[in-house]
Amino acid sequence: GAAYYPYTDAYGEGLTHAVSGTPAVFYVQTKDSMGNNKTTDFELVAPADLLKVTVNGIYDNTKAIYYADLEYQGDGLFKATYTPLRTGDFNVNIQMGGDIDTGLHIHCGLGETDKCSPFDLTVVPGPTVPMYSEVESPSIEVMDYLVEAVAGEYGYFYIQAKDAFGNNQITGGDDFQVTFTNTDDSTIVYRGNVDDHG
Repeated sequence: GAAYYPYTDAYGEGLTHAVSGTPAVFYVQTKDSMGNNKTTDFELVAPADLLKVTVNGIYDNTKAIYYADLEYQGDGLFKATYTPLRTGDFNVNIQMGGDIDTGLHIHCGLGETDKCSPFDLTVVPGPTVPMYSEVESPSIEVMDYLVEAVAGEYGYFYIQAKDAFGNNQITGGDDFQVTFTNTDDSTIVYRGNVDDHG
C-alpha cells in the first residue's frame, strides 16, 4: 500500500547523537498501513515530496535549524545526512505530507501517544582547535595575569577549549602547555601549572 506515517520507522545513531562539524547519518524506512516495508520504486520521486526531515533547537537564544539531505537507497529506504555546527540539545523531526509546519510526525508503529518523532538529539563539540580556544584573566582580580605579575606571587588565568566552530568543550583531557619566556633572555622560561577542570 501507500507509505503511511504511523508505521514508517527510523533508526541510526544520527537520530540521537552527533558531533559538530561531522556528517551524521540515520535511515528512514517507509512502510504501508499494515507495517510492510515499501517496495515501490521511489527513484523517480523527489524525497522532499514524501519526507520532511529537520533538525532544530536553540543556540545562544537563537533558533537553529538544519535540513537533512535524503538519498533513496531502494525498497522504500532513505538515507538522511546532516552536518550540525552548534552543540546542545536538538530535535530530529521526521514528517510525511504537508510541510514542516503541517506534516505528520512518523510513529514507528508505536501509536500517537508514544510516537517516535521528534527524536531527542544531543550534539557534542568536535576536537579542540587552537585558533578558537580562548584565554582570559579572572575579572575579580586586581591584576591581569596575562600582561602583569609580581615576582614571587602566584597568578592565574583561564583557558577555554573550543572546537572549530567556536563551541565550548564539555569534557576535559586536552593537553594545554603554558610557558612564560623572558623577552630579554630566552633561556629564562617559567612553566605554568595547568589544572583540567573537566
